[in-house]
Order: sequence, then C-alpha cells, then structure tokens
Amino acid sequence: MLKSPTWDEVVNYVRYLWSDEDTMRDVGGIHPMDEEQAVRWFSAWIEPGQPDRRYFLVMRQPDNLPVGEACFHSYDRITGVARYSMNIEAKHRGHGYGTAAMKLLLRYFFNEFGGREMIDDIAPDNKRAQELFVRFGFEHDLSLAQTYDSAGGDDVYWVRIDKARFQQLYAAVEHEHVDIRETSIFE
Repeated sequence: MLKSPTWDEVVNYVRYLWSDEDTMRDVGGIHPMDEEQAVRWFSAWIEPGQPDRRYFLVMRQPDNLPVGEACFHSYDRITGVARYSMNIEAKHRGHGYGTAAMKLLLRYFFNEFGGREMIDDIAPDNKRAQELFVRFGFEHDLSLAQTYDSAGGDDVYWVRIDKARFQQLYAAVEHEHVDIRETSIFE
C-alpha cells in the first residue's frame, strides 16, 4: 500500500530513513533533516503540497508499517512527463516492496493524476536499480539526457515508461490501495 504521510510519520520515519547510511548509500548519501527543514519539506510535498509532485510512504502489509518511500516530481502539465523516485529501506530490500510500490504509484500517476510518461535517472553504479526498472518494463533511453538535466551529471542511466506500455504490462493492477488526500491539481 502507498500512503500519504502524516506530520508524525515525517518526523519519526522519513527523517530516520534519510539518515540511514545503509539505505541512502545508493542514492547519493544521507540527507539529515532538522525540524525546520522537515516543516518546509512537509509544506512543499504534503500539506498543502505542490501540483507537480506526490510523495507516499511504502507500507508493509498486513502490519501497516513503513518500509520506504515512492514519489514523483517535476511534473510538466504540457508534456505529461514526471520524474520517479523510490527508496526502500536497506533491511527491507529484496522482498518485492519496490516493484509493488512502482505498480501502485504508476497506476495512480497514469490513471488518476493524468500523467503520460514517467522517467528516471539512475546512478551508473546502481546496477540493482537499473535491473529493477528494466525488469519492470521501463526502457533504457540515452536520448533523455539531451532533454533533461540530472543531479547525477551526464553519466546516468536514463529510463522511461509511458502510459500505454504500463497498461499493456500491468492492466490487472487494480486491487491495491493508494491513500491520497488531495484535491484536483488543476483547482
């Protein structure tokens, strides 16, 4: 399940997740967040949030405990393209949470949010993530580097998936729940 975090979950889990060295090693290192930074982040991403992004906790079932995060950002209303981001806690990797979260977030992005294409730039040495994305159905596409900037510089592994490909591969992903507290992004 994906769930929009409460303030308490940001203070208690997101801050922990971003400070965990094992978890953050593959995504550029730790990102400690003090109370003031947490308030600004919560306002930008959750309440009230911004129309170009959505952030969710990845919840383990049946105990409903967070095991990671999944989000998209930098949504362009004209092109319908957004950037994907996901991080599963190191001790919970390899149990299918990343794949399940990806299915749910993309189902939401394409079918409810109205997106047309999701892209991601993966660090060149993060082979595990590259393999996950390709196995999932994303296509490796170097041409994205000509259009989009990457925090990882020029030497990143670009991937993309569009709505038609996602629906072809995952048409049956309708049984899981995404907890979204939002109004229309166009209001």
